[in-house]
Amino acid sequence: MIGNRIAEVISRIALAALAAVGGSCATPAHHSSPDPKQPPATKAAKPDDAHASDRPVTDAAPIDRAPVDGTASPVDELMQAGDRSAADGKYTEALESWRQALLVRIPTERDLPFLHPVPAEFLTRPALREKLLAEMEKEHDVEDARREEIALKRFGLIPADCDWVEAQTSVLEEQIAGFYDPDTKRLYLICEDPNAPKKHGFLSSLFGSAPSFDADEQKVSLAHEMDHALDDQHFDLFSIDKSVKDDDDVERAIAGLVEGDATMLMLLDSEGRGRRSFLSMPPEKLAALTSAIASFTSAFGGGKAMSDAPLLLKESLVFPYFRGWSFIGSLTQNQKWDKVDAAFRDLPTSTEQILHPEKYAATTRDEAIALSFDGAAPLPESDWELVTENCLGEFQIEILLRPAMTAPESRVAASGWGGDRYRVYRRKESDPAETLLVWATTWDTEEDAIEFANALMRARAPRNWTALGGESEWHKWSTGTTNSGLVRRGSDVFFIDGVADDAFDAIAKWCVVVTRGPKHVHVTKATPSEPFPAR
Repeated sequence: MIGNRIAEVISRIALAALAAVGGSCATPAHHSSPDPKQPPATKAAKPDDAHASDRPVTDAAPIDRAPVDGTASPVDELMQAGDRSAADGKYTEALESWRQALLVRIPTERDLPFLHPVPAEFLTRPALREKLLAEMEKEHDVEDARREEIALKRFGLIPADCDWVEAQTSVLEEQIAGFYDPDTKRLYLICEDPNAPKKHGFLSSLFGSAPSFDADEQKVSLAHEMDHALDDQHFDLFSIDKSVKDDDDVERAIAGLVEGDATMLMLLDSEGRGRRSFLSMPPEKLAALTSAIASFTSAFGGGKAMSDAPLLLKESLVFPYFRGWSFIGSLTQNQKWDKVDAAFRDLPTSTEQILHPEKYAATTRDEAIALSFDGAAPLPESDWELVTENCLGEFQIEILLRPAMTAPESRVAASGWGGDRYRVYRRKESDPAETLLVWATTWDTEEDAIEFANALMRARAPRNWTALGGESEWHKWSTGTTNSGLVRRGSDVFFIDGVADDAFDAIAKWCVVVTRGPKHVHVTKATPSEPFPAR
C-alpha cells in the first residue's frame, strides 16, 4: 500500500480545493467571537485530583474568547501576528505564532484537549524532502515496494513499464509539505526561503507551481497536521499504524478515518469558529461535494509527476482526504465528535465502510469478511515463490474495472463487496518476472457476484474465451503462453491469471477452497522512537 507519509503530500492539493468550495458550505464567519455554546480549550480538563497526564496543555496562556469590548481575542492576536510575520517574509515566526494559537483553538473545534505539547522542528525545503524520503523508506522499504509493484502489474492496476517506487517518490518530491510524525511526536514544518517565487491564487496552488510560502495554505495545513497530533495523543495513531499488516484495504480505511478527521477539522478552522453547522451537512450533499472535488483533484491536481502518475496512485492519494471527509461527516450529524472518537476505538475494517458510511453505522454492521487460502498453492517449490498476499477491497476493485467501462458502471460493479484475498507467485530467477495470480472474492449477494463476474470478464477476458464443462463452469481463455480463468460459485467469484496449461486444473481446484471469518483490527501497543513530550 502507498505509505501514509506519502499520502500527507496530497494535502497541498486538497487544501486548495477545499478553500475554493468551503465558502458555499456554511454561514459567514465571525472570527472575532466563537460560538458561545462551545467551551474554551480548558473546559475538557479533568478535575484537580485527576492524573496530570490527562489534563489539557497549551504552550500559550490565552483562551479563544474575544473581550467584551469587541477587541480581538488573544488567540486572534496570535493569528494576526502570524499573518504580519508571513507578509514580512518571517515565515518561521509566522508558523510559530499560528501553532501557538492553534494549540488553543483546535480543542474548542475538535472537543478534545491537547494532553501534551506539540513541538515543531523547522526544516529547509530540501531537508524536509530528505526527512520525508527517510520516513517513506522506514515505513515501506524498497523490497516491499517492489513486491507490491509485481502484484499491481499482474492485476493491470499499473502499466508494465511503471517504476512504482519512482512514481511515488516523484509525487512526494513535487508536492512537498509539512507533516506530523507519530513516531517522533513532533511537527516538521518548512522554513521557507523568503526570496522563493510567489504563487498566486487557487489554480497556481492546485496545479503545483514553484515552491513558495502561501499563508492561507500554510495555516489550514498546520491545523490539519496538528489535528493528527491531537488524535495521536488520544487514540495512539502510531500503534494503530503498526498493527495493520498485509491488508491494503484496512490500511486505506483507517487512513480515511484519520485524514477525514483532520480534513473536517481544518475546514472548520479555515471557515471560522462557530461553523459547527458544517458538521451536520446532509450526507448526500457532502458525498456529492467530496466526490466532485476528488474527481477534479485526481484528474487535474498537482504538477507533472501527479499528472503522469498511474490512476491508482492519483486516486489513492485523494481517497483518504475526500472520501474520509465524507465518512467523518456521516458521524457528525449531531454537530458533535463523539461518534468520531468512538470510530477510533472501533476502527473501520474496509474501504467499503468509508465509501458507504451507512454500512459502518448500521446497527448490524456490514463487516468485511476475511478470506484465507488453504495452505500453499500446488506449484513446485523449487520453481515458484510467493511474492505477496493481500486484499484489494472495494476501492481498488473499482479502479481495476474502470478502464473497461464508465466510472458509474465500475462503482456499481464493485459495490456489494464482502471480502477478498489474493496471492501472487513468481517463477524463481525469471527475468522479466513470470508471475501467477490467484484471487478469491466474496460478495453480499449472488446478484452482486454475478455483476462483478460479468464486469471482470469484460475487463480481462477476450471475446473468444472458451468454457470448460463441469460443476463450477470455469471460463478459461488464453493469454499467450499462459491461461486465465474465472468461476462463480454462488456469491463467490474466483479468478486465476498467468497459469500454464498443465497447472490450470490443479490451481483451479485448489483456489476455491478458502476459509472465511469476520475481519477485525486488533491494535497492539507499539513503542515509538520518542515518547510524548513532558508538560
